[in-house]
Amino acid sequence: MVSSLARQFGRRKLLNYLKLLYIRIMGEKPLPLEFAIFLKNIAGEKIIPVEEFCVWQGKDLNNKFLKRILFNHKFTGWSLDHLTLNFIEKYIKKHEPKRILELGSGISTLCLARYMMETHRENRKYVISLEEDKDFVYKTKKLVSEYLGEKYAEVFYAPLRKYKVGDEEVEFYSFPKKVEELVLEFKPDTVIIDGPRGSARRKWSIYLIHEYISKPSVFFLDDAFRDIHILKTWNGKEIGENKVYVKGIIPFPKGLGIGIII
Repeated sequence: MVSSLARQFGRRKLLNYLKLLYIRIMGEKPLPLEFAIFLKNIAGEKIIPVEEFCVWQGKDLNNKFLKRILFNHKFTGWSLDHLTLNFIEKYIKKHEPKRILELGSGISTLCLARYMMETHRENRKYVISLEEDKDFVYKTKKLVSEYLGEKYAEVFYAPLRKYKVGDEEVEFYSFPKKVEELVLEFKPDTVIIDGPRGSARRKWSIYLIHEYISKPSVFFLDDAFRDIHILKTWNGKEIGENKVYVKGIIPFPKGLGIGIII
């Protein structure tokens, strides 16, 4: 039966329907990492969704304010999808993280700032976003300022630079002095990893930000089915005095990896 459905709809589409069916039945419960790796080994790149599963509109958001202002706006797979954003909103309102470090920027920056503002009801900065693309910095700043003002989030231009990690030379966001001082003072306890562009760069994000964040800190990795090898590398890894644990992947179309650094 499964092979018949795969022929009818295409294996990639079928896998994405099965992911959504899992969420409907099981709720937003992460797949254990080992099982997600098993699925990726069987399905290969077909576990990564087709474009139609990544396109969404503002009306798909649960948040009333964001749904209203973004109702007819259409978004593609470049941004965090509505399922991920709705999940993160629930996480924020349940666990009340104090501050968020976002790697990457865009519509998610506006959403994160709104979620934090509604949760804490204080006029202070909640979100720091690092972005390597100057145009994205400008667009995100304009978007957040238009709807929320400039109190709740700050977006920094952080061009990529080379770092030495062990024996490898890697590219990651630069930390200009102002950014470094602010992040060290800010001490985020939640990290959203949606950048920099390229899996090879994201692989080193935990290693290069761990000194700037509180312990414990929770992290979310977008595109987790594509970057499942990164989660496998991180799981159980000791970084200085800290250790990384990966809880699993919520099977939203692109996959949302969840873990903790303690």
